[in-house]
Amino acid sequence: MRNVVLYGGSFNPPCSHHRQLVQAMAENPFFHEIVVIPCGRSGNKNYVENNLRMRMTEYAFAGIPRTVLDLRNLKDDIFTSNFHLEALYQAHDTVLWHAIGSDLLVRDDTGLNPIQRRWTKGSFIWENFSFLVIPRTGYPVVPGLLPKQQVVLQGEFDGSSTDVRNAIREGVLFNQMVDSKTYDLIERENLYR
Repeated sequence: MRNVVLYGGSFNPPCSHHRQLVQAMAENPFFHEIVVIPCGRSGNKNYVENNLRMRMTEYAFAGIPRTVLDLRNLKDDIFTSNFHLEALYQAHDTVLWHAIGSDLLVRDDTGLNPIQRRWTKGSFIWENFSFLVIPRTGYPVVPGLLPKQQVVLQGEFDGSSTDVRNAIREGVLFNQMVDSKTYDLIERENLYR
């Protein structure tokens, strides 16, 4: 049985912590392949052009073993839900693991987490899909909040694309927050300002 991680996100921009996460996934012998899936523009986020996000994504994840990029959402400017990603990638000899941050485990007053509340067919997904839970700083992994089918990635991970965009807008040096090619592209194209 092959274990394949589906790691979707905005990656707007892809950052050093995204690369560290994918490296940690790739170093785990349980997983055979990691598929990085940047989404097309959705919601009210301020995205840069998809062709630029595609280049940054290619730079950020280059050279990580067993890692492939699925850029169809950027090419077609679409958002493919996790429910539909499961159907796209499912194979008879494959278990798909949807990568989620531990911040998505937190329940609201009704007892539901963001996946159950906001994702397409979220309650079904929560009960039936397999998850790779990524521990995020400030969001401890609480056993009682975990989905039925899960693996928790070892370590604790910090950072977000929002942090990078804020640093850029505030004029703070951000070269350690992204890879060097992404940094050069952001500077050259004057992005996120």
